[in-house]
Amino acid sequence: MHIGDRIKFLRKRAGLTQRELAKEMHLAGSTLSQYESGQRTPSDTVKKNLADYFGVSVDYLMGREDAQRIPQESPREILAGPGLRLLLDADNNLTEDQLKEIVEFIEFKRRTENR
Repeated sequence: MHIGDRIKFLRKRAGLTQRELAKEMHLAGSTLSQYESGQRTPSDTVKKNLADYFGVSVDYLMGREDAQRIPQESPREILAGPGLRLLLDADNNLTEDQLKEIVEFIEFKRRTENR
């Protein structure tokens, strides 16, 4: 799997369109499309920004390792990502333990669906 495949996989898993991710990364949509298709390779800075955004290592993004790192952020920071902001906006009364359970469930689903 080349870096473009990883970017596309992570983008789709996050429920983002190319346009949305490009906007988040301050890139042209055509640039992101070229990254995903393998026509261009992102700069080291873009690789780092993408890895940070998706909570993976640059080595994972580049295909040098298969395991995604487990995010070290607090559950509230993890759930503040794209597609999950709605959850927090709907109910800001969730406890840290409840948020941790949600994060653990998401990580479980990621592991079992990627087999």
